[in-house]
Amino acid sequence: MKRTGFLLILILIISFTTNSAFAQLTGVGIKVGAGFANLQGSDVNQSMDSKTGFSGGAFVTYAFHEIIAIQPEVLYVFKGTKFTNTVLGYGTVEGEVILDYLEIPILIKATPPMTGNFKPNIFIGPSFGILTNAKLKIDTPPGYATRSIKEDMSSTDIGLSFGAGVEFELTQGAITFDGRYSLGLSSTFEQYIRYGPAAQSIFFTGEDKMKNSVISIMLGFSFM
Repeated sequence: MKRTGFLLILILIISFTTNSAFAQLTGVGIKVGAGFANLQGSDVNQSMDSKTGFSGGAFVTYAFHEIIAIQPEVLYVFKGTKFTNTVLGYGTVEGEVILDYLEIPILIKATPPMTGNFKPNIFIGPSFGILTNAKLKIDTPPGYATRSIKEDMSSTDIGLSFGAGVEFELTQGAITFDGRYSLGLSSTFEQYIRYGPAAQSIFFTGEDKMKNSVISIMLGFSFM
């Protein structure tokens, strides 16, 4: 799955580079957002819950047609999960998995032709994430215990992003707004995480059965 996703990303990047001479640069901008991240899969403990966080970065938009455009983005993206478990000998245990990625989505956008300054769009495309930080944080009296779990994680995260947005054209530039769902396609954990009985009740295995998912809303500004 990792190789297939990486190959898809590579093909799209090569295609974008090769055809950029035939495309028109229509937007360069920045965006910030907030969302809800969680883990999914058959090995996910039912006590896990979504965690909120922020994302942000930059994007460029190239129009290949009146309707179709490609929009590569470079984003900082938070991912992970929260949990609350009752563990024998420990009582109620709370904590979270904190994951940070440098992510590159390559989105294909479709914008129906409309008059006026209001332009809705839909988009879909693959994403390639590079893990920059990974921590497991558990509330164990008298305080939180935190350790790095980067060695337990896959260093990359292949995914698929899709959603819809709107663009409000101004005299100079435009305000953009979109909602998206980012679905992980590759395994998040590479091995079993050992952090005492509390963690062992949270994670079962890392055999390609726990993957990231994020629902986010992003607000941006295009300078073109």
